[in-house]
Amino acid sequence: MNYLAHIYLSENDKKVAIGNFISDSIRGKNYKNYPKDIQVGILLHREIDTFTDAHKTVRQSTKRLHENYGHYAGVIVDVFYDHFLAKNWSNYSSIPLNDFISDFYDNLKSHKKILPKRIQEFMPYMIEDNWLESYQRLEGIQWVLDGINRRTNYRSKMNLALKELQEFYSEFETEFTSFFEDLIQFSKTKHNEIHTKIMQTEFDCVVLTDQRYLNKGKDQYTQNVYTEDDLVLKALKNEGLNATRLAWDDTNFDWSNTKTILFRTTWDYFDRFDEFSIWLENVSKQTLLLNSETIIRWNIDKHYLNDLKAKNIHIAETFFIEKNTTKTLKEIHKSLNWKETVLKPCISGAARHTYKLNEENIEKHETIFKKLINKEALMLQPFQHNIVNKGEISLMVFNGTFTHAVLKKAKAGDFRVQDDFGGSVHDYKPTKDEITFAENAVKACIELPIYARVDVFEDNNGKIALSELELIEPELWFRKHPEAATILAKAISKLL
Repeated sequence: MNYLAHIYLSENDKKVAIGNFISDSIRGKNYKNYPKDIQVGILLHREIDTFTDAHKTVRQSTKRLHENYGHYAGVIVDVFYDHFLAKNWSNYSSIPLNDFISDFYDNLKSHKKILPKRIQEFMPYMIEDNWLESYQRLEGIQWVLDGINRRTNYRSKMNLALKELQEFYSEFETEFTSFFEDLIQFSKTKHNEIHTKIMQTEFDCVVLTDQRYLNKGKDQYTQNVYTEDDLVLKALKNEGLNATRLAWDDTNFDWSNTKTILFRTTWDYFDRFDEFSIWLENVSKQTLLLNSETIIRWNIDKHYLNDLKAKNIHIAETFFIEKNTTKTLKEIHKSLNWKETVLKPCISGAARHTYKLNEENIEKHETIFKKLINKEALMLQPFQHNIVNKGEISLMVFNGTFTHAVLKKAKAGDFRVQDDFGGSVHDYKPTKDEITFAENAVKACIELPIYARVDVFEDNNGKIALSELELIEPELWFRKHPEAATILAKAISKLL
């Protein structure tokens, strides 16, 4: 069958319709790279094609064309049958054909990102020329046959087949009507079978970590990571969810076998960014990510701070140094009239390549700066003395609502508050203004994240400022406030 019939047989399920539409472009087991509803459509399409090719009535139609068109006869019959479906549309659907087609085009556009490249390329022409609507007219069928003939380098001679359609019009229509009733019943049964099989998932949620933290370990740092994730895992199970914990680069796990993936301690992603980015793109097609791929990609690069600033979230004063900039650190500092600064990559974590600069040591950092700026964008900020003197506050926010906070302090003689560098963590009761600031920062995101850590401090001018908004794999200090793990688990359960 051709496009219109496959879309119709998707039973008004938008994702199944996408799968049914793209199926011919998906080879072998590559269908598993798509969300489960779309997998259903891909597999249903294959079953429909097999049933159609074997049906005695279809073979009767094909036989009528075989002498003149050889193995292209089946393709021609597909086109003819779509014509009869369009012509007799009201016999099969209460939705007007033009409305049905318009809804499908909207559906296509909303799924453009995951469509195969070939379909992305012809989709604008399909919509502009309204291919599906043209099937109901003979001139539209001629246009389709002309197009397919061109794609076969004119070998098929399909452009001549309209003559047979006109000559045996009533025969083809009778055969279509008889066959299509059988196909509708077959498709409904097969749709249910495939859906039941595909939608069976092993897990409700996979808590994501990296290979270093899969086991509890002996050092305190690894034990803390394990404890944090274990609190979440137990909270999910207490909500009746089937959950497990895996490393993001686990090659033995089929990611379509979980309804959701919860990013937690994937702390090696910025060291393996290209590999992680490919994995992220693939897995986002197979299941629901928490937080979403959109949020993750936005939050990975600290240019997101500019977006928040545009929404009146007060951020630390920041100058972004784009990749391949030719100016030296000294020249940049002079142009900004900054004396004491912190330099770090725009894509980073755990204070990777974070340097405190001043007039005395800036020349010593020119070499590493030149090496880094040729590979990635960097950011420069005035040194914030209150982070050293008073510390940095981390406020945890779930579904837009604050739950708890901690205060992070650098060790004596250092400016980095991360425990990787000897920083310490303390219980903290934030002010009402700090809570409001954190919740507003989260609500200013491109979409509401299910979890967030808002890092704030008092800037050099005495104002609350955003240091970072952590939406990918932040430490959320559940061990300081176990109730938050339950709040997160309930939010995931409600989402499912």
